[in-house]
Amino acid sequence: MAAMPIVAVVGGLYALVLQHFNRYAPEPYMVYPKDEIFHVPQAQRYCAGRFDEWDPKITTFPGLYVAAVALARVARALVPSTEDPDAFCSTALLRSVNVIFVIGNTVLLFRLRAALVPNDRNAMLHALMIIMFPVLFFFSFLFYTDMGATFYVLLMYYLALPDSNDGTHRPSPIRLVPSAMAGALAVLFRQTNIVWVVFVAGTVVVRIVEQTNGYEIYGRPS
Repeated sequence: MAAMPIVAVVGGLYALVLQHFNRYAPEPYMVYPKDEIFHVPQAQRYCAGRFDEWDPKITTFPGLYVAAVALARVARALVPSTEDPDAFCSTALLRSVNVIFVIGNTVLLFRLRAALVPNDRNAMLHALMIIMFPVLFFFSFLFYTDMGATFYVLLMYYLALPDSNDGTHRPSPIRLVPSAMAGALAVLFRQTNIVWVVFVAGTVVVRIVEQTNGYEIYGRPS
């Protein structure tokens, strides 16, 4: 199944649904626990360069806001305008950062499935089932950490997979550094992702121990 055209269609559909969502809910939305009424103003403070201001009601780290500011600055550079610069940090634009993460998540889910089950011809279908999971799908149109946090957790795990090309099936040291960086970004989006960081680190340690001490553990090379 051709992956990239399907990924493009998924991104387009998300953008289309988001456009309709913004039409009917243009203002920051309050639906527990996705409290846009707190997160949107905080991101807009960052957009205005007021990085020293913080809403004490917010309990997450600022990774989402930094990503939103980066998107706003890219948009401002690509679409220079003399109009109100705050338009680049509107609720609609802030929400659109999720479309980028949706595309990234779809690609990562596909590649993870293909890496873990190489002969699976339905890898993209598995990716679509997860990306369309109701708990993830319906809240992905709000400005919140779900999609970004998921993206960096998946990226961390993907980069930590063993390298099957060198015949050793060991985690590649070249990939472990960016994997650790992705884990740090995952925590910056949502601090509870530290659980997944520990999990992935544990799997890497287990693989290394198995490779170096396979005979002592299993009575044969692993």
